[in-house]
Amino acid sequence: MAHIDAGKTTTSERMLHYAGVSRRMGEVDDGSATLDWMTQEQERGITITAAATSFQWRQNQINLIDTPGHVDFTVEVERSLRVIDGGIAVLCGVRGVESQTETVWRQADAHHIPRLAYINKMDRPGADFDATIQSMRARLGAAPVAVQLPITDDTGLWGIIDLVEMNAVVWGEDPTGRTLTTEKIPATHLEAANTARDVLVDAVAVSDDDVLSAWLHGTLNAAALRAGLRRATLAGRLIPTLCGASRKNRGVQPLLDAVVDYLPSPLDVASASPNHFAPSNDPTAPLAMLAFKVQRLAGGEPACFVRVYSGTLRVGDRILNVRSGVSCEVTRVVKVHARDVDDVAAVFAGDIAAIYGVGEVATGDTLTAPEAPLTLSPIFVAEPVARVRLLPATDLDAARLPNALGALLLEDPTLKVETDPETGLPVLAGMGELHLELAVERLIRESRIAVRAGRPFVALRETIRESANGRIEVNRPVAAASIQGRTRNPVQFAAFRADLAPLPRGQGVVIDLAPAGIDKASLAALEIGLREGLNRGVLAGYPMTDILVTVSHGESHPLDSSPAAFHAAGLAIRSLLPEARPAILEPLMALEVVTPDACIGEVLMDLSIRHATVREVTARAGTQVVRALVPLRSMFGYSTDLRSRTQGRATFSMTFDSFDVAAAETSTALAAAARD
Repeated sequence: MAHIDAGKTTTSERMLHYAGVSRRMGEVDDGSATLDWMTQEQERGITITAAATSFQWRQNQINLIDTPGHVDFTVEVERSLRVIDGGIAVLCGVRGVESQTETVWRQADAHHIPRLAYINKMDRPGADFDATIQSMRARLGAAPVAVQLPITDDTGLWGIIDLVEMNAVVWGEDPTGRTLTTEKIPATHLEAANTARDVLVDAVAVSDDDVLSAWLHGTLNAAALRAGLRRATLAGRLIPTLCGASRKNRGVQPLLDAVVDYLPSPLDVASASPNHFAPSNDPTAPLAMLAFKVQRLAGGEPACFVRVYSGTLRVGDRILNVRSGVSCEVTRVVKVHARDVDDVAAVFAGDIAAIYGVGEVATGDTLTAPEAPLTLSPIFVAEPVARVRLLPATDLDAARLPNALGALLLEDPTLKVETDPETGLPVLAGMGELHLELAVERLIRESRIAVRAGRPFVALRETIRESANGRIEVNRPVAAASIQGRTRNPVQFAAFRADLAPLPRGQGVVIDLAPAGIDKASLAALEIGLREGLNRGVLAGYPMTDILVTVSHGESHPLDSSPAAFHAAGLAIRSLLPEARPAILEPLMALEVVTPDACIGEVLMDLSIRHATVREVTARAGTQVVRALVPLRSMFGYSTDLRSRTQGRATFSMTFDSFDVAAAETSTALAAAARD
């Protein structure tokens, strides 16, 4: 999906700085895309890491961020969404809305991002502009409105109808798509254009009094309609929808025009959303930036990507990392084009840039002027759902592995490193099989470490299904102590009452501490003990989640109670878990398979073996689309199996849906394995 953001005002002209995310929604290319600079991207023909560039269009500066389409790299979309102001959703004209489109659309909804939609591949057989718009309404709950119509024939897409200006834009014989001319709408398309124009005007006029008044008085022109559509887009009421064939560069120029015409600049949204920018986009205001990505660019030194929300950053300025409290001097500021960089003297409010010399900066850190600290809202990072054990080839590789893993984790916050308690081997956790495979490849290629990955396995959780409560007490002797000249055999005492209750999925562990009778230090120790106690469930030892712990009453002794005693009492919260019907949770994935009609039986039979719950099967242009919910544990290696069963003719996409209670036989097997 694509996204975009915008700019600052100078004394001579209004400069719009659009920071955007171009998302393919699972589309695969031939590896030649300009912003796909990683070797793995070029080999696989997919986008893996977000890449930035900037360019001028109609006297406006556009900062573009190209993000991956694969769900395993969803953090690249999430952190890009956090720093942009507007977006473009790129959809396939043949397949329409796919499952990964839904995932990213929900992410954009959560950030209240105004959007355009761009329906690509309109030169392909089976492309259907109207059907794709309908799929947006049905599957995304969106309000798309066509501002263009495609003009196609047997040779593919050769023009578009601009419904705002009511003319035709054609590309003629130029194979590069760089030359376009404006003509009258062909007579064969005029009726359809008039009907679509009426739909567009009605959609805008419903909520815009200026457009309605102009229409009623017969004075509605292109400029007034465009202004009304811009207002509706910024308010999130409508999604202007365009079309094209990007591989042939057809539709790209009108799309960039639409970016400038309909998407916001920071000046449009600076008073609307505290989640997206600091108090001011004034270049003379105190500096405030959000670090949204760390990555090695040309030269190998880690660069920190920042969105400047307020003020001006110059080379040599000192900045403060609000999280760590460390200040440092910025040694270099660059504008980025994929992996190439151009040094600049300064960047301003609205810009996206990369900076050097800022030390250990993590995704989501706020960087400000030292004299004016503030904290911007952080970036959401999803928990990993898949893991692999890493086996270094030699002792030297094992010694070098921690530093190499640390570098990977700095760039990708969805990667985690743990230690297998049985083998002592490092365990790499990530968002899926492809995510982990590529991380291991980077260890081998970039860090030159000989390491082998074991079979991937699933990150499981435990939860409770019912409420439970009780009094928990720690009352045990400790070493004798001399108190006021007398030897005393004290005890370690702490007690409290706890209530456990299940929470909706995705809530984690919530602790409500409000007991009388416990001092502040002991209360803090109690919370630490509770969280440590819930880090291992009672069925198979997996971390607990989606549970509310309420401590309503505490008991302490003036001599025998201490923070250590309350920490120990917190650990004892596990004693209440068996009464609350504990259960094992496993990650479920939303799966979409597109298969030829002839292969549908094989696909459905295989999904049944994998314990999938099929939600629907729909026909689409000679293919069948299967949507299902399936446990992640049964999906490792699915890509190879699907190719084998369908002779390589079927494709699939898969996104994380939720954690849910594992089947009874699965829970029993996992619990038995834990006991063994």
